Amino acid sequence: MQPGSGPPPPQPALPIRLKGKGTSLIFDWGQETGGFTTLRFGDSSDSSQSLSMAYSESSLYWVGGDHSNGGRGPDGTISTGHILPHSNYTPAVEHMRGGFRYLNLILETDGWVDVELPLVHFTATPNMKNPSAWSNHFYSSDDLLNRIWYGCGYTVQMCSIDPKHGRMWPPPASGWDNAATCGLGTSVLVDGAKRDRVIWPGDMGVSSLTAIATTGDLDATRNSAATLFA
Repeated sequence: MQPGSGPPPPQPALPIRLKGKGTSLIFDWGQETGGFTTLRFGDSSDSSQSLSMAYSESSLYWVGGDHSNGGRGPDGTISTGHILPHSNYTPAVEHMRGGFRYLNLILETDGWVDVELPLVHFTATPNMKNPSAWSNHFYSSDDLLNRIWYGCGYTVQMCSIDPKHGRMWPPPASGWDNAATCGLGTSVLVDGAKRDRVIWPGDMGVSSLTAIATTGDLDATRNSAATLFA
């Protein structure tokens, strides 16, 4: 929030009750994040209730999800299946989400269910125990330049992934699949957090130098180069 812009908007009380088929609830993380999302539920009208989940990086696509699978169509939604009261739900590894800001939950059934605040297990830059422990820093009198520099570093972090979470190719007809092994070691540098989530030497020509200048995390670069040579 910019200085002088006033108090933050009021936050809704949790849990929030979704009541009636098609009722939706959108969570905004405020910035790009990625990993395994865990939904937490409270009471529900019965155990036959279910939700669909749609992810997007832009508010333009939060209704049906954006495009990450490498195919020609949108990703669409994934379903939680029947929800037990006071339970948690985490999608399978193929449906972990590499990059998103918005999560749209839509009630698929008649009835109601109480939704708590979702959690994200952040999976980017897996070999950095503390993702904020960068080797370098930058600060100038130009706020835009500062934001660009740190945005570049964070982008490299988002594109450093567990090689077991690469994109499956060819893409599925619908949805997405991030359960492919795309490299060696415990962290690789790929071309995009959301897609394609594979190693491309052309992208590394930029992203590897960015990692040197910002985070100093070179393990992902080494593993990616070793994968290409192999």
